[in-house]
Amino acid sequence: MALDVKVTISLLKAIGSLNWGYPLILSKSESAIAYAECESLDEVVTAGFAATTDTYKAAEIMFAQKNPPAKIAVCGLATVDATNLATLTGKGWRHLVTVGEDITQSVVATYVAGTTDKMYFTGVSATADIATKVNSESDRVVVVVHSTNADLAAAAVAGEVAGNTVGSITYKNLVIKGIDAENLSETAITAIHTAHAITLLEKAGDVVTSEGFVMSGEYADIIDCKDYIISQLTYKTQKLLNNTGKIPYDDKGIGLLENIAVDVMKDAYSKGMIAEDENGEPIYTVSYALRSEQDEGDIEKRKYIGGRFAFTLAGAIHEASITGEISVI
Repeated sequence: MALDVKVTISLLKAIGSLNWGYPLILSKSESAIAYAECESLDEVVTAGFAATTDTYKAAEIMFAQKNPPAKIAVCGLATVDATNLATLTGKGWRHLVTVGEDITQSVVATYVAGTTDKMYFTGVSATADIATKVNSESDRVVVVVHSTNADLAAAAVAGEVAGNTVGSITYKNLVIKGIDAENLSETAITAIHTAHAITLLEKAGDVVTSEGFVMSGEYADIIDCKDYIISQLTYKTQKLLNNTGKIPYDDKGIGLLENIAVDVMKDAYSKGMIAEDENGEPIYTVSYALRSEQDEGDIEKRKYIGGRFAFTLAGAIHEASITGEISVI
């Protein structure tokens, strides 16, 4: 897809309706089953996946979540490799889940790692399998360790994530329906987290995700926020170019571009992605350089490269320590 807009974000870490995208359930099939988007389990069957298939079961667990996605996509590939995966990346899905032991997870992880807007949710039955089967340190791979229902556990997490508004959640302590919690020692949980994977634990009577990592060690919600802002700024700026007969290369035209960036920052703030200062104001800046500050060569080529923005992520609280006192009279 050729676009005239490029958006790049450098992540600076601070010291001390249908939501965006939807899940795709991918399986390996002797006879390929065409990509289809489904809003119900009946449509999953119509697409070619009977109620006995792993794909149907993964779809069922996605739709069973507290905040299910409005729709999912399903597909069966005869060969799951980079070439065939490339035929799917132009679709609108974001959260990829694979089902069945005959798919090589590392191949899928490597492919998704090379995309700019996709995430791969995959399950393994043991911590040792993370390195041998997934073999990834990507920002775009989420691994769920579950001893008995690895694929379905990953599908459940992907379904719950997809059903929430981007920016409104962290991946830790998501309530997961339909999957039992793991009974693990602190040592085992630490090993999973050290490997930058997550598992499902029981806390306060709920089955919840134990952490919110991607395989790089970054928090998954940060990747979501970054991808969302890039996609919105790219899309809306391209729409401005499409719908405006001519954007003059002057300060007025540059102002039109700048207004798009401001609108995207306001939207991101409203969704909880951008932090507030002590006065309750969102912490972001947008600065588009004037025509007089542009290189003459760029002006001749009708290329504007003076747009700048910055923001502080709101982040999330994953743990709390609370101190109290008791007075004895």
